[in-house]
Amino acid sequence: MVKQENLITADSRLQLNPNAANKTNGFKLYLLPSLGKFEGSRTFKIKHFKNPKMDDIFDYIRNDFMERGLLVTLKEKQQKNPHIADLIGTSVVHTTIKKVVSPLSKFYDSQNALEVTTFKTRADQVKALHNMGAGKLYIHVDGWFEAGYDNQHPDVVDICKDAGGVSGIKELFEAVHNSNDLIGLHDQYRDYYHDAKYFNTEEKKPFEMCMWAGGPQSYICASLVLDYVKRNFEKLFNLGIHPDCSYLDVFTCNELDECNNPAHLMTRTKCKEYRLSCFAYLNSKGIVPSSEEVNLWALKELVFCHYAPYANQLRPNVNCGYPIPFFNRIAHDCVIIPWILDNDRDLKLAKINGGIGYCLRDGAYPNVDGSFETNPEIAKGVQRSKELALLHKKVAYEPMTSFEFINDNPLNQRAVFGDGTVVEIEL
Repeated sequence: MVKQENLITADSRLQLNPNAANKTNGFKLYLLPSLGKFEGSRTFKIKHFKNPKMDDIFDYIRNDFMERGLLVTLKEKQQKNPHIADLIGTSVVHTTIKKVVSPLSKFYDSQNALEVTTFKTRADQVKALHNMGAGKLYIHVDGWFEAGYDNQHPDVVDICKDAGGVSGIKELFEAVHNSNDLIGLHDQYRDYYHDAKYFNTEEKKPFEMCMWAGGPQSYICASLVLDYVKRNFEKLFNLGIHPDCSYLDVFTCNELDECNNPAHLMTRTKCKEYRLSCFAYLNSKGIVPSSEEVNLWALKELVFCHYAPYANQLRPNVNCGYPIPFFNRIAHDCVIIPWILDNDRDLKLAKINGGIGYCLRDGAYPNVDGSFETNPEIAKGVQRSKELALLHKKVAYEPMTSFEFINDNPLNQRAVFGDGTVVEIEL
């Protein structure tokens, strides 16, 4: 276990050496320099267990993280942002308004390079889901701005005119709130698109890529992003638009960055602090923050994420072993995780993790970001997510206190939550 907090990132890899099994040197730890240097001391703590049960290991990790102040519970976060309570027991609807794909993008298809769905159509969709029996919904909206999804970030403040403009998005917000639902807007403050209005050519190096819809991009140094976040949200507020939630894309699924620009040198530790400051700003405005997946360092401010599926949900034909709720066993009461619900097996995995579920997913990229080839029946998605929401209302604030294989069979699993709720699944 890495004791130094700033090293608990996707860049730290502790992996088994198959040629050194059962030996004390069987694990290799890869250390990264900071801004090209190794400085100061780095301390590691190794804990040995003798014939442990899974719960012994889980409890040790949770207690260690708690002692170091890395875990902040939903109840504690809710004291700063009471609107977190509104997200409990919801079902997620993932929608897109405008999609524009650059000819330079990996995803370019001349037949589908421009798609616009009006705000009114999305409002009608919400009503239709309720007519099908959906419970309380959280509507996640991609591509709500004029440039379109994954274009011209971070300069995305004009509302999409072809979708209905300012009046159209306000009508969508009104329809959502009249149904007692929540709405959140996708936003992005890591990808820095070269055609952004205020793109700074001095930030163009050292890294460039051209994969996503907006074409050529670099990365924004995280030391600069809070000013962009404040600028964009204040413009929304001035238009009379106040999202319930916000999705700051990729902050918690991509590694922490470093920046070697002499004007704003940044280590990974500082990057973490800058990203956390953006989540904290949203909480201060009563907006519930989310990001793509979920990461330990973000739990001080992050409330929920896009999803966190098991590997064999993303690659169903690959043998990925037996999935277990490792993260939720440690931090369930600290974060809300939505789950894919394409089939009944997905529902079981969501239940054992005590999360919320997707009622409908309509991602912008085919087979990427949760928009997979499967096309589940909407009525079943409504039914599954509503069933899962009932469980989440019971256990959202509770830690997962125990997890085990029933009769040592990994296909039969049992989780116990702090209020005594027991969930058993048969895979």
